[in-house]
Amino acid sequence: MKYLFLSLFVSLSVSPACSQVEFAPAGAEWYYRYNPGYFTNNSGGFSHSQYVADTLLEGRVCKQICSTNFIYPVSVVHCGTHSTIGYIYQSGDSIFRYESYPTGHFTLLFRNNFQLGDTFQTVYGSHWVVNEIMALNLNNSIVHRFRLDDIVGGGSTYIYDLFGPETGIFDHLPGEIADAPTLDLRCYTDANFPQVNLTTEACDAILQSPEPNFLVIIYPNPAHDFMDLMFKGFLSEPPNIKVWDSLGRMVLEERFDYGQQRLNVRNLPSGLYQLTAEVAGTVVEQKFVKY
Repeated sequence: MKYLFLSLFVSLSVSPACSQVEFAPAGAEWYYRYNPGYFTNNSGGFSHSQYVADTLLEGRVCKQICSTNFIYPVSVVHCGTHSTIGYIYQSGDSIFRYESYPTGHFTLLFRNNFQLGDTFQTVYGSHWVVNEIMALNLNNSIVHRFRLDDIVGGGSTYIYDLFGPETGIFDHLPGEIADAPTLDLRCYTDANFPQVNLTTEACDAILQSPEPNFLVIIYPNPAHDFMDLMFKGFLSEPPNIKVWDSLGRMVLEERFDYGQQRLNVRNLPSGLYQLTAEVAGTVVEQKFVKY
């Protein structure tokens, strides 16, 4: 396992040289950790994303990315039945993320090769300015890390010109600070770049997870008033259902009976949510949209 080399970590007063960087090349893998507080388990959870293949989507050649979120460290699991698939499209230095709701379209996720003073606006309305560029010597290669400050709301977010956003590609809104209850990039590797640790923790631990012996299916999705929940597999006790908003706040909790399968979401504001179902310490999760 490769470890982080910090022989060079400086703030630059000049812009980095512009050269197109391929995002998510063959073999690309991202290793994240959920910080404590996001889930009921105080130790947090883990997340792993990996490049799967190129695919044609809406007339564009896109990178297919498989992401898997875990809660407890038990056994090694990669992309599998409980994973989600996302799509990334690159045009020059701009990286776009495919959004399937409400209609299929691409939204700007970030850019490579930022320069000092560049501004960047996300689809969520945050307006950023690049105030610092750091050069990291990782595996004897220079990787630039850009600090973007929110012009209006305050706070900072970080983007690497090879790895992408520090706070995750799909699971969280751009701009959430990495030491808040959100994703935090731990390690990265691809076919051309040896595995690198961005923290002191080993990458192996991030992929430790149980394989749940049940899963939950929710429909309709998107939902407006009610959602029906169907459980497959073994339930040793009635499931405890929790709903989290996009900022990691629990907005709904309900202990189901075995026969109860309908969840009232009428009073939730429109937006993207994550539902977790916990049975005897095992947690499975699904995302849904309330309109």
